[in-house]
Amino acid sequence: MLKKTLFLFLVLPSLYLASLYDSLWGWNNHTHGYYENIPQPRHPRSEKKSACNNNNGQSSPEYGYACPHLLMFSADLLLAAQYDGLDKDFYYAVAGGTNDEDCGSCYQVEVLDAEQQWNPLFLNLIIQVVNSGFDVRQGQFDVFMGGGGFGWFTSCNSDCYQNYCKGGPCHENLYDGNFSQWNNAQYYDSNLCYSGGVKWLNNTTPDMCFALSNYNVQGLKDRILFDSCLKTNSYGYHQNFVSSNSMRVQCPQGLYRATGLCRSDDDSFPIPHPQNQLSISCRGNRQRGDYCITTMMDCCKFSCSWNSKGNPDPQWSRTDTCNRQGLIYDYF
Repeated sequence: MLKKTLFLFLVLPSLYLASLYDSLWGWNNHTHGYYENIPQPRHPRSEKKSACNNNNGQSSPEYGYACPHLLMFSADLLLAAQYDGLDKDFYYAVAGGTNDEDCGSCYQVEVLDAEQQWNPLFLNLIIQVVNSGFDVRQGQFDVFMGGGGFGWFTSCNSDCYQNYCKGGPCHENLYDGNFSQWNNAQYYDSNLCYSGGVKWLNNTTPDMCFALSNYNVQGLKDRILFDSCLKTNSYGYHQNFVSSNSMRVQCPQGLYRATGLCRSDDDSFPIPHPQNQLSISCRGNRQRGDYCITTMMDCCKFSCSWNSKGNPDPQWSRTDTCNRQGLIYDYF
């Protein structure tokens, strides 16, 4: 653990500082830390087909992917928490939930597993639901993070035309690492797609995270991927948790400005606060494989990126969809 943490603080700062200037948030040191630019509402002009499934054999000049700027520990999510004044108590994340009726809902989440006790860097979470999965049970959050593990569909790996999960081949891949590198969990699992991706089981984690982009972190999307993979592993979030408490809260402004989605019924819920009494209890069972918090990254366009999911605010109507360069369609 010490070697990984030391590597994090020696190598990551230069990557992180560089990514600040490529993010949705304009950061101007000459204004003493005030934000020069704040992410604005998106006005998507058209739907983009997902790169993951076959779309009935139809081809498209532009495919949609899950946006790298929404990976846990991305500069955008870190700056969003700073903007809201919540960064001392929470990390921001996005996740999959049980169904699309929950699209855009935000939850304050406390992990009750051991990491909360021994790891001083382990903060509670504010999570927005941006996706759904038939294998995500009620009360579970499937958190989007670098190398978090594939699902039914995949479009991350360079060989996703031949090596994919049960949903079929992709149209195009977002990253250059191959299937085995994306599913390198360092332990035997008969179904690699659900193995949880790159795990922090030994000191090869930095190399494993580099491999996801074929050892190239020069581009923005690759740099964000590496940051997220390394930090989620080093800080103890890249694993399955069996016990949590949560409650529905208002989405902080920085978070919904980072994701592009806010619900029209959001004002009826309490604002996030460390002293909130979290009323939803989730207790899983490790032996049965029932978890409260899991990890994912399959690069597929989020289900909440399609029109009219949940109860969206007209100005913040859907989660961002990104192109193959990792940039938001109709924004940059």
